[in-house]
Amino acid sequence: DFTGYVHCKDALNWMLNDNWKRSVYDNHNLEGTRCSIQNYLAEVESKCPPCACPEETCVGSPLMISGVASHVFDGPSGPEAFNVVEVYARSDIPDLQGFVLRFTRSGEHSDEATKGKEVPLDGCLAAGQYLRVAIWGTLGTTATSLGFGRFFLEAAADYEQPFAEVDHGKEYVELRYQGDVADAYGQREGEGWWYGSGWAYRAPGTGPSPTYSPAGW
Repeated sequence: DFTGYVHCKDALNWMLNDNWKRSVYDNHNLEGTRCSIQNYLAEVESKCPPCACPEETCVGSPLMISGVASHVFDGPSGPEAFNVVEVYARSDIPDLQGFVLRFTRSGEHSDEATKGKEVPLDGCLAAGQYLRVAIWGTLGTTATSLGFGRFFLEAAADYEQPFAEVDHGKEYVELRYQGDVADAYGQREGEGWWYGSGWAYRAPGTGPSPTYSPAGW
């Protein structure tokens, strides 16, 4: 409950977007977790209330990004591609409402760049279950018709969402819950994380984390 802390949410989101790594915060033992950052904002800047849940539950979302992949092939009108994100339930999630996957092209910084490039999740998941979300840039078709089954040996994705523009494995992905970043793959700048015509999978025992680390993949 942020009642009475009108700047808390904006300050949290700003710091969770890699800004907690700035040298000015080096002496505050921030770990990149929501709780450690919120407690800093409470104790040092008085912008937030203290974190209300135990650190072990605040460290990570019950849902995390477990893998990303991108597939391209020659279609009837030229090269066609789709990107896929797999998410994994770490514990039972009776209601996925509030979870959103956001896709942003490398080099774009503003939330305006992601307008319309979000996939809200719904339904429920049991612990250990996966969902696969496919996005593609060819309107009027589906990821299934573009070869999802040939790529994943499954008939269809759990969610399929067309967008006017999709970069081939060059979009970084954020899993958000109620507007806050819960997990992320990729970053706004650089190329080392691109997954065009390939894939990346979560390293065992890592994640979720609101900040991307190559060591976690």
